[in-house]
Amino acid sequence: MIVGVNARTLLSGKLDGIGWYAHETIKRLSASHRNVTFVLFFDRPVHADYSFGPNVRTVVFGPPARHPFLWYLWFERRLPAALRAHGCDVFYSPEGLVPSHPPVPMVSVLHDMGYEAVPEQVDALVLRYYRRYFPRGARASTRLVTVSEFARTDISHRTGISESAITVAPNAARPIFRDPVLATPPPSYLLFVGTIQPRKNVSRLLEAFDKMKYITNAAVQLVVAGRRGWKDADVDRTLAQMTYARDVRFTGYVSDEELVALYKGARAVVQVPLFEGFGVPVIEAMAVGTPVIASNVSSLPEVAGDAAILVDPLDIDAIAYAMERVISDDELCADLRAKGIRQAAQYSWDHTAEILWQCITEAAQARR
Repeated sequence: MIVGVNARTLLSGKLDGIGWYAHETIKRLSASHRNVTFVLFFDRPVHADYSFGPNVRTVVFGPPARHPFLWYLWFERRLPAALRAHGCDVFYSPEGLVPSHPPVPMVSVLHDMGYEAVPEQVDALVLRYYRRYFPRGARASTRLVTVSEFARTDISHRTGISESAITVAPNAARPIFRDPVLATPPPSYLLFVGTIQPRKNVSRLLEAFDKMKYITNAAVQLVVAGRRGWKDADVDRTLAQMTYARDVRFTGYVSDEELVALYKGARAVVQVPLFEGFGVPVIEAMAVGTPVIASNVSSLPEVAGDAAILVDPLDIDAIAYAMERVISDDELCADLRAKGIRQAAQYSWDHTAEILWQCITEAAQARR
């Protein structure tokens, strides 16, 4: 069998949540099924990091698809032709952008429909493309996959696709995050991890941190680890108005090793997005034993279980109070750490890859 794979999100040194989903699943699928050929389709030159094995071939064709006009050309024109040219029996895409008329059965992973939940936070041209092609791709998929029960319900509601036709194959913490700390670090800094873009709610996080500092005068910093994304001007405006802006440190994109060290040294991780299909930093933090403060909306209560302090992401006072609690209460942090390690252990990339392989084989059989 020949499995075509959308590898467009494998950008060396720039992997985000979807990129890591692609990396971890492709690595396991190709290693577990050596008798299957995997053809990875890239839209730009391939880095040596993505030489997964002897049964994996790489194909590069343009244009580099980073704009709606180029998405259309790559997904709707160039990719279907490539699938036919390379004799693929089935196509696996770890991201929601896929051909709306695929020439072979397709397994696609639609991580969420956040563009519908917070449409004002998406560029107008991008929003128009998403609204046209995300639902088309979802309906064209032989097997549609998502990453949480929340996302399955939300996608079903927004597309009309039955929940029973959507499979959940969740994210997990990678092995590098599976070595938990044995004690709660002192309250030197709180940590946010993620791309800085509107739905991550970084501006309110900064306001809450400023309020907590004003109330407690605690000698604690806020570290923001992640690259700048889009529509981030509010973050700069908030910083300019903060009393304690000097205690906020932006790291930009960090390596895995740096990220592990940041997680392990943090008093707590604070992730209060307005919407998430899963929320990978929550599971990563829990896996290394770092207490978590998370939003009480979308997928976060499902992913965090009882192992995090859940807050309303619109309530700056509630976020500030949660920060104050984790800074001052060692017993609370110890309890959250123990619960978090158990919660993270419920998620496994090996299990996710097994679910995806079942979907791929079922889709391939549908062609016969």
